[in-house]
Amino acid sequence: MRTVSALVFVLLLPAVASAQSRAFAVWERPAAGVFIGPSVNGDRNSGDAGLDVGFVFDTPVVFGHRLRADASRVTWRFEERDYPGALKASDLVTLKSIRLSVLNVRHAGARAAGYAGGGYGAYRYEYAQLPLHNPWRGGFHAVAGLETISQSQRFAVDAEVRLHAISGTRQPPVFSVALFKLDAAIGMKMRF
Repeated sequence: MRTVSALVFVLLLPAVASAQSRAFAVWERPAAGVFIGPSVNGDRNSGDAGLDVGFVFDTPVVFGHRLRADASRVTWRFEERDYPGALKASDLVTLKSIRLSVLNVRHAGARAAGYAGGGYGAYRYEYAQLPLHNPWRGGFHAVAGLETISQSQRFAVDAEVRLHAISGTRQPPVFSVALFKLDAAIGMKMRF
């Protein structure tokens, strides 16, 4: 019986070894970083671009998947016009968010990876002048990006695109039932 067990072990060892994914263990550790980039919205009263600034923390859950928490802030100008085109209201609207997402990570080598995923977040609208009732709204988001890691394996530079579908305020000047927001960002993360 020992001979049969040893023979099975020797025959299966190469198959098991080749089935193992190539792990880049240094990638799979927590990281924190800062992102910055342009953000546009799809509301008919704005269409303005603003600068989105955010902080991110991600941590591996299992190899190839990360849990990510991030917070960001952007400000746009909104203008409400009546039918003939006269300006009725103008305001600066700030959108702050706290989001949680799950990312699928695909390693392209020892120093490059792509990632994509999505999640849910809490979004807070703030009007500069007009009154706003119930500023918190929920929303979904999707994210996709590329990551390159430094030679020292300590820092990473990321470039990503995010799409958000957020419940609108339905209060002037943001009349959207669903506000769509598109971000392009570049960031730097430090790995622990």
